[in-house]
Amino acid sequence: MKKSISPSGGRTLVAFPRDGNKSFNPYTHIVYAALEKYGWFAEDFREGKTFFHPPDVFHIHWLEPYYAFKNPLESFFSALKLVILLERLVSKGTKIVWTMHNLASHEKLQPSIERFLQNFVARKASAIVTLSEAGVELGRKRFPFQEDKFFALPHPHYRDYYREKMLSRVEARQKLGLPEKNFIFLFAGQIRPYKGVLELIESFKNLDPAAKGHCLLVVAGKASDASYLKEIEAALGENKDVKNILFFHRYLEEEDLLAFVAASDVGVLPYRDVLNSGSALLYSSLGIPVVGPKIGALPEVMDALREGVLYDPQEKNALRDSLFEAFERYRVKEVREEIIDLVEASFSPDRIGRLHAELYAEIEAPKYC
Repeated sequence: MKKSISPSGGRTLVAFPRDGNKSFNPYTHIVYAALEKYGWFAEDFREGKTFFHPPDVFHIHWLEPYYAFKNPLESFFSALKLVILLERLVSKGTKIVWTMHNLASHEKLQPSIERFLQNFVARKASAIVTLSEAGVELGRKRFPFQEDKFFALPHPHYRDYYREKMLSRVEARQKLGLPEKNFIFLFAGQIRPYKGVLELIESFKNLDPAAKGHCLLVVAGKASDASYLKEIEAALGENKDVKNILFFHRYLEEEDLLAFVAASDVGVLPYRDVLNSGSALLYSSLGIPVVGPKIGALPEVMDALREGVLYDPQEKNALRDSLFEAFERYRVKEVREEIIDLVEASFSPDRIGRLHAELYAEIEAPKYC
């Protein structure tokens, strides 16, 4: 994207969402706040206003709000609303940008409608954003006739957004009542089957006893459904050394989440399937190295940060062995400041805001008309 940036000059941008999910994940808020420096002021999406007053650019992120319902008829008519809206916007000259956060929804609700809607949005979009080069490659395979529309714009870090709420390791452990001397592996956030929490528990149980004696596994977050919670509780019930695994089953408010991350030595992302991970950027924003699978954007993120342990999820005992490797490495190596320096350099919100501004300028060039 080589087009120079100028102030928006009255051009309008509507984002879905801009701030609507800030309490859950401030990713979009951070991006659009950074964009203001470059003359783009995003409005949060309101369906009626957007329909009757089409903006110059409409940037949509997650499609799930328009189809992810258990009732197929509800999904169909909701998806139809988005189809009608985008047809209207394109007919009025609006440029559509879609950030493809996942190749498919994790819950797999209404896969036929999802596939139709993704294909439709991909056709109507002037640009499709992914958060990594791996995402670009996978997206081009998924939408082979839309190859030229793909752009990689990385996920920004969270340091500036959370700076005033950050705690030291000692403060965080005191707040949560966690022991000072143990080496803590952490999984924190929504607990959903694709995130591999059961596999993590089993891998930790089988960790080398000499290492496990110095470690705690902390799992903090709310399970997505009752049946999955029962599986986790059953796995924990079989653990004879239950003192080594702490399960905080509750919704994590922002301050709790930050405290758990700050209290940890290593964040673990034992995902079965993932394209992007805001959690990896959250851990890195606080200087915490990560253990994660060699899939999606994770290898690119960890390569930029020069720390962390990647494993092949297809290999037997790979997660267990990676936990041991991380323990051996980070019990003697302090890397927080190094990771923070690298995350600020590689995932700066200002840089990523500029990349978005360049993209919006480029899709308004004559070749897209």
